[in-house]
Amino acid sequence: MTMKRPVGVVLVAVAAIALGAIDLLVVGLWWSVGGSTASLPDVLHVALFLVGLGVGELVFACGAWMLRRWALTFGIALEVIALVLAVGDPGRPVVVALKVVIAGCTLWYLAMPRSRVAFGGVQG
Repeated sequence: MTMKRPVGVVLVAVAAIALGAIDLLVVGLWWSVGGSTASLPDVLHVALFLVGLGVGELVFACGAWMLRRWALTFGIALEVIALVLAVGDPGRPVVVALKVVIAGCTLWYLAMPRSRVAFGGVQG
């Protein structure tokens, strides 16, 4: 039996693609503009972490789109990390606000009982 994909899951997948794209664009812009006075190893660590987070968001988007059971847990963990990092980011207030809103709304949706059912979990 196949389940119709809920609209909320479509929105969550699109939001994850947006967060992944933001992370990858920030790394690309940061790297090309040279916006850090930190040492090269520190810059590489942050850049690799953001690239990993961006790719993770894209993987989550694919899992959510296909309603994979693992996507629910992976998405919650990923959005908590994204939210913590966004709140702790001192610069780029528009990007920070956008990431906080998207990650917060995604977490809210994934925490709903309806989401567990959509991703193949049990209700209740």
